[in-house]
Amino acid sequence: MKKSRSIIAIILIFAVIIPGSAVCASAANRQYGDVNNDGAVDAADARLVLRYAAGLEKLTAEQRAAADVNNDGETNSADTRLILRYIAGLQKEFAAGKYLPGAEKKTETALAQTTAKPPATTQPPEIISGLYKPVVSTYAYGQLSDNEKAVYRRMKDALLKFVPAVEDGMDEFDAGQIEKICKFVLLDSPEIFWAVEGGNWSREWEDGVITKTKYKFMYILNEPQKVLMQNKIDATVNEFFKLIRPGLSEYERVLAVYEYINSATDYNTAVMNKFADGVIDYEVILSQTIASVFANKNSVCAGYSKATQYLLNRLGVFCLYISGHAKGPHAWNMVKIDGDFYLLDTTWGNPASIDPSREKILIYNYFCLTDAQFNKTHTPEAELSLPVCKAAKYDYFIYIDLYLKKYDAARIEKIIKDAAARKKNGAGFKFADDKAAAVAMDALFNKSGIFDILKKASAVYPSLSSGSILYSFDPDTNVINIRLFYS
Repeated sequence: MKKSRSIIAIILIFAVIIPGSAVCASAANRQYGDVNNDGAVDAADARLVLRYAAGLEKLTAEQRAAADVNNDGETNSADTRLILRYIAGLQKEFAAGKYLPGAEKKTETALAQTTAKPPATTQPPEIISGLYKPVVSTYAYGQLSDNEKAVYRRMKDALLKFVPAVEDGMDEFDAGQIEKICKFVLLDSPEIFWAVEGGNWSREWEDGVITKTKYKFMYILNEPQKVLMQNKIDATVNEFFKLIRPGLSEYERVLAVYEYINSATDYNTAVMNKFADGVIDYEVILSQTIASVFANKNSVCAGYSKATQYLLNRLGVFCLYISGHAKGPHAWNMVKIDGDFYLLDTTWGNPASIDPSREKILIYNYFCLTDAQFNKTHTPEAELSLPVCKAAKYDYFIYIDLYLKKYDAARIEKIIKDAAARKKNGAGFKFADDKAAAVAMDALFNKSGIFDILKKASAVYPSLSSGSILYSFDPDTNVINIRLFYS
């Protein structure tokens, strides 16, 4: 009987790549999540699973069993995300349970040593920051006049000290100019999560002469709440920094941040629905800050982009926060790698941010693009003068050699074979122009050429299914993603 063939449009998932090292272990006394069997579920375990999912690490059968925390029979980036949530205290237990089958239960003392949360502190824990020299963001500051810069400095100092308002020295500016200066402070300072735009401006006159100009900040947290939130943020950020080793290139650091934020953060559809309905409450406002990503683990584009800026600046990579429009109000980033500027949309690395009905997966269609391609879908606000992004070297697909200038069945076959050799659940590639992409779409899917390619690949890797696939096509970036299945 002839096998049925089916093609369903969807986006694929790529493996996460963060460096680490393999650890041999036994199953005795093993908790789920404790992949390296050192008695604790921590960042080292998450790193091993990430590398295994990327095909960069080999795990024993016992390690894979410990890593399968969602009990779906696979070890992949979904398990990594759950381990990260467990480390951050956002998940109390795994679907697979606490201990591997046959493992002896640990004593309560030992368990407390491995899972107890640190005591609350009045001061935030120190951020691990010795690997790279941080970048101090002053891009927006650099676009102000000298007098505006003076107000910017006073505003930033006041915000960091939780001062309610700034007065005087602003008489020459109108309300719009003062608000812009405050906005520029926040554009450069994602670490200031306890205040947002929309402060209160007032002015006093006497005999027609201005006697006082005052700007009162819009704080969304009081100072004790800020300290508690800072503790949560720092704890999460510290765990991320433990995944990062010295000597990463700027590209590798950008990739690590992009993948981490998408793996560890859910897109907050409820907030977007509130915003669409005109509801502006505490949850909606907090979603515009890094607190929503690092403390709450769910956010929208502003939170994703500010978190990207915050981590990359801490890791010594220039990163700018940009707001504008892309299928509605949106935010994204510009990064600088090896002296060239690139555009990056971390939020769109998760297609559920565009269509909530889609599965949460990881894609790279908008990773380090040029102006010409990125601005097909994104329009920045005119508030900042932006550098030109014309370099293409670090476009994800170009940099890792998944870029085709024309339809090439043999090349696509090799890409799929390479993925099947590591049992990756997807293969993606990008075409140089619309014409090449159209030819490929016709040959692969309208004429079913993809099944001939899969048949050849499955002859070499028999566990690869050649009867059905899922795929997606992005006409704005000319990226085709193919989901692979195995028996």
